[in-house]
Amino acid sequence: MTLILLNALLPIFVGLILGYIAGRRGVMDNLNVQNLIVLVMDFAIPCALFSTITSTSWPVLREQWETGVMIAVVFVASYAASYIWARKTLKMSISDASVLARTAGFPNSAAVALPLLTTAYGPSTPETAGSALIASYGVGAFSLAGSMLVLTKYF
Repeated sequence: MTLILLNALLPIFVGLILGYIAGRRGVMDNLNVQNLIVLVMDFAIPCALFSTITSTSWPVLREQWETGVMIAVVFVASYAASYIWARKTLKMSISDASVLARTAGFPNSAAVALPLLTTAYGPSTPETAGSALIASYGVGAFSLAGSMLVLTKYF
């Protein structure tokens, strides 16, 4: 398991370090990063999710509900913990705490969980497709609905 996590996380941290070094040396700047973010988040990751999910059968996807639920529980817990922390410790208003919790608890399975699952299980395995599908839709619906309820109730 340690080797699997190391293989999954090492490329991420090496990429971050290389980006930092490139920025410090002037090879890259932060002026045109928005275009790269749009490319990755709006095109590359949805295409990767789509191709993985469509190449996996429904019975195999249904078998992976435990992993998807676990990812969803982690994101929901981070949403709740950040909301409570913002309200109790930072003394934020309800609306500000809700927005902070939405940001912290956002189901960032595309940027975190999907690359880890892809590295651990492979890009076209049922674990990757099923977990990403369940976690993305489940947590996205909860955190968006929770934030909207809090914001509309107090405004």
